[in-house]
Amino acid sequence: MARPKLYDTEEEFEEVLNAYISDCEDNTREIYTKEGGVVTISAPIPLSIEGLCHALQMTRQSLLNYTKDDKFFDIIKNVKRRILRNQVEMGLMGITDKTMTIFLLKNNHAYTDKTEVEQTVITPKAPVIEVEQ
Repeated sequence: MARPKLYDTEEEFEEVLNAYISDCEDNTREIYTKEGGVVTISAPIPLSIEGLCHALQMTRQSLLNYTKDDKFFDIIKNVKRRILRNQVEMGLMGITDKTMTIFLLKNNHAYTDKTEVEQTVITPKAPVIEVEQ
């Protein structure tokens, strides 16, 4: 028997998604100045599929299973698109590690390295052997 779904309605699901995104975007960090004071700065956390799954309290596989349900499909598709945009933009701005950004894009968003190889096949001519009779 399968486990019951954690979220029965789109509203419950979207509430958790929106809270996750807000938490990431509104994250701050305190830093110390040379004078010994403390300054609070904005320090957004990059969005990720793993972070989303953690917020939803489910595995990546469970998230994939939710995409099979029509009422959750568009919601998940849109949040994945938002995560993709966030990862690309943070990577381009140098906020996130380039290697990790490439890894995430390849593994979560079907990006690939495309290498074009031009190949020319040269067929050697067979030697002509004259046979004396």
